[in-house]
Parts: sequence; structure tokens; C-alpha cells
Amino acid sequence: MQDSLHRYTEGFSRGMKQKTALLRALAHGPSILLLDEPTAGLDVTSARIVRKLVQRLKEEGGTVIYSTHHLAEAEQVCDRIIIVHNGTIRADGKPEELLQLTNTHSLEEAYVSLTSEVARSRQEDSIKTSKFALLWRRLFTKQHTYEVNEDE
Repeated sequence: MQDSLHRYTEGFSRGMKQKTALLRALAHGPSILLLDEPTAGLDVTSARIVRKLVQRLKEEGGTVIYSTHHLAEAEQVCDRIIIVHNGTIRADGKPEELLQLTNTHSLEEAYVSLTSEVARSRQEDSIKTSKFALLWRRLFTKQHTYEVNEDE
């Protein structure tokens, strides 16, 4: 990593870009650090280093906001979990409190229990598909049955 500090990140692997971004975030010694999927694209060893770093920052009195879809990872590094689903907070507490609340054995099971209803509809689902889009899909996909309204 030391050899790469003065290079532009163009051409770096995803993992190397992730490491570089983390180093840049830590360079000024922030008291609050926001990490969004910090281990995405990292190998197992590098991901472990990131988790240890988060633990160390926490022990030193820093605040780390750790956003991730990897709930087993969150269970390892976070002392407070906020589960957000469809734009609303579904649960907020210590990992063990969420497990007790949902009567489950892992945060993944707790998440599923708290968010089991159907996902909200997307705006795209309510927009009528254009004739051009239907024809395009017909040409370039295996689906050949599309309704086309000639009045459009």
C-alpha cells in the first residue's frame, strides 16, 4: 500500500481503491467516521484489518457509523444496530437486544423477521412501458410475448 500512496487510483483494483479511500478518510484523525460498505471488494485478510481498525477506533472513544448489508459483520463490530427498511427505522438497539426482540439467533434472521412484508413498489413499476421499449426487449431478449397497444 505504501508504494501506491502517491499514485492516481485509476487502474487500481476495487479492493485497492477501497483501501485508498479508507486511508484518505482516516488521514486527518476524525472523531466521527462514516463507513459505507467498508469491506466490499476486500480480500478476507484486508476485511479483518478493517474490522480490527473499527474496533480500535471505538476503544479510543471515536464514533464509527458503519453501513453494511453484511449483518454477520455488523454483529462483530457494532455495539448498536439500526435496521432501516423502506425508509423507516424498524429496530434500534444492541445486537443482543434485537435478537431477543425477534426471538432469533442471528442479525440476519432478526432483519428478515423485522422486514418480512413485501418491499415497497418502485416508481418504475407504475410507469407504462413505451412501445419502443417493448419492441427493444422483444428484439434482444428471449421473451417474445409483449402486448403492444397500437393507439400509442
